[in-house]
Amino acid sequence: MQPTGEKILLVDDTSDNLYLLDKFLVPEGYTVSFAMSGEKALQAAEEWLPDLILLDVMMPGMDGFETCKRLKDNPGLCDIPVIFVTGRTEVKALAKAFKAGGVDYITKPVKRQEVVSRVRTHLQLQHLYRERERMIIALDEHKSRLQAVIDHIDEGIFTSDMNGVIESVNLQVSKLSGYPDRELVGQSFTRLLDRPFSEQYRENMEAVLQKDKSQEIVGLHRDGSTYPLAFFMRQIDVAKPLLVGVMRDITLEKQYQDNLQRLSETDSLTGVANRRKFENLLKEKWELTARKRHFLSIIMLDVDHFKRFNDSFGHPRGDRCLIMIAEAINRVVKRTPGMVARYGGEEFVILAEGDPEQARKTGHRIIREVRRLAIPHVPETGNDHVTVSLGIASLKPASETTAVELLQRADAALYRAKQGGRNRLQVYQE
Repeated sequence: MQPTGEKILLVDDTSDNLYLLDKFLVPEGYTVSFAMSGEKALQAAEEWLPDLILLDVMMPGMDGFETCKRLKDNPGLCDIPVIFVTGRTEVKALAKAFKAGGVDYITKPVKRQEVVSRVRTHLQLQHLYRERERMIIALDEHKSRLQAVIDHIDEGIFTSDMNGVIESVNLQVSKLSGYPDRELVGQSFTRLLDRPFSEQYRENMEAVLQKDKSQEIVGLHRDGSTYPLAFFMRQIDVAKPLLVGVMRDITLEKQYQDNLQRLSETDSLTGVANRRKFENLLKEKWELTARKRHFLSIIMLDVDHFKRFNDSFGHPRGDRCLIMIAEAINRVVKRTPGMVARYGGEEFVILAEGDPEQARKTGHRIIREVRRLAIPHVPETGNDHVTVSLGIASLKPASETTAVELLQRADAALYRAKQGGRNRLQVYQE
């Protein structure tokens, strides 16, 4: 195969991994170089200026995430696409990779077809990005030919005079807005934006032009519907100064981000909130109820003799048991203001607004709901069916108390309930 002229930097602390990637890429015509640590990768990138970097995540010293962050902080290297090579596929690790600046990831063990395809795709995307930048900068000299090119770009691009009156649009602007180009040319570009963004741009154009990156705003369709939009405007100083606007529908990106956020805050087994989500919400609710001077209650719940259940029936049935209990708690809590989270293992926590008596009633309803499940248990535990123990604590947030103190009180009450024989609830008392 003829050399492509494109340079790829391979970064991994294991020579076998480097050899395998080299074996995949060199026959495709790429020029390859190696670095066996994050520090050496930064040095090689400065000296060699690769077109793309394949970066291992787990390395001694500076790991892949930190290496990528430093690459992106370097103005001379920040545009080089970085593809992570990792054996980790959990959502948090992948989210961290994208946050560090990675454009994609390849999972280990690596496969030839996947490596070659992803490398080729991102090199092509990088090439298109550079071409687009060059074309926009030379807009005044190549306007007629450029229009034909930008009509095939995914982003909407328009030009306007210095007062914001549209002079030209590409096809994507019409697709995004629902307006044919004839209804946009001669009109203010603010027609494309929803309030208050259209008013903000109309009143303070200079502040808008000083933005160095895209803003996430709301676009307005011809039919009155709205959609999330990445929007950017820049003044081009040519013979006749003009404004260039770039707009991109980010609905799918927002959905992806929302899904990642939801996954990062949800317990993967039971589907209820996880501990991280609970702790964040506890902080918010504490501040809110402090302003309102209302009670805030925490109910901590532990499945009685759950280790014995797992040992006797196996982990798959143990998982099913936890799912059923989470659903039972949810059925009760949905009827009252509150949220349910899995705190860890067989422990759940309920954050509830309302006075101590309301929390106590909720606790009793949860106990009854779990009993109705009639999940068989080992008789030697003292109950033929699975039961739960609850600890309840309530406070009116004040300057002399903390959310941590409320949580500790609920935990102490739970301990007393278990010491008192389990299958019961205990309200915290000084």
